[in-house]
Amino acid sequence: MKKMFVLLIMSIFLVMSCSKKAIKPVSLESQTAQSVIETINMLKTAYVHKDEAALTRYTTDFGFSSNFKAAAMDFSSAELSFTPMWVDIKSDTLQVQVSWTGKWVYHGHNIEENGVAGFVVTGPPYRVDKILRDNPFAVLTVK
Repeated sequence: MKKMFVLLIMSIFLVMSCSKKAIKPVSLESQTAQSVIETINMLKTAYVHKDEAALTRYTTDFGFSSNFKAAAMDFSSAELSFTPMWVDIKSDTLQVQVSWTGKWVYHGHNIEENGVAGFVVTGPPYRVDKILRDNPFAVLTVK
């Protein structure tokens, strides 16, 4: 009888230990950060493809005019890689720090740069208003 009781208790513990753990729901801040990072990645894709309509969709009027000049789009090809480092949320303004690397072919010359940029994003809908520090979209304007 004791063996059966011990086996019953052990089987209950085994079943309980193998059951799925509860999944913690994603917080609102995390959802917001993911959405803003996705917006910045869409902006990067629009820049690489020289899609001015998409650039204006993901930036404010000020953000477009101050960060995307005609000279910045005068490349044959571009590759950009962003790695998000930090997201700071303050009411309807967010600041996203990203580490970036880029390669451009510009008038037959290969250019490689890297840096850290701070994207100031307003919204919703989320749109880039300013780019602080090393603007990956303005590398060619200073060459």
